[in-house]
Amino acid sequence: MTEHNQEPIGLIAGGGQFPLLFTEAARARGRRVVAIGHVNETMAALQEKADSLLWVKLGQLGKIIKHFHREGVRETVFAGTITKTRIFRDIFPDLKGLALWNKIDIRQDDAILRAVAAALEDEGIGVLPST
Repeated sequence: MTEHNQEPIGLIAGGGQFPLLFTEAARARGRRVVAIGHVNETMAALQEKADSLLWVKLGQLGKIIKHFHREGVRETVFAGTITKTRIFRDIFPDLKGLALWNKIDIRQDDAILRAVAAALEDEGIGVLPST
C-alpha cells in the first residue's frame, strides 16, 4: 500500500445508501473516512461506519473546511443526494458559505456543487469522483 493511500479521505455525504457503500469500500481499501453528514439528509448509520463524522447544516462550508484541515483531509468526494427543495429552503450558511452563495450567478444544484468543489480545491482539498 502506498503512503498516499494511508491519508484520510473526506466524504461529504447526502442522503441514501451511497455514502454508506462508499465508506465501506474506502475502509476496505485501508482509507480512514472523515465524513461530513448533513442534518435531515444523511443516514444516521454513517456514524457507525465512518472513522469520524461531523454533522452540519447546508451551507456551513467554513465548518467543513476547518474540520477537513484538522483531520488532515486533502481529498474528498461527494456522495448521496440532497433534496433539491432543501438547497434553497433549509440553507444555514456560515461566512464562507454565504460568500460563496453570493458569488454563484445561477442557483441551480449543479452550479452550486461546482462552486463548492472549486472552493474546496482553493483550500487545498481535491475533489475526486465518488467512484
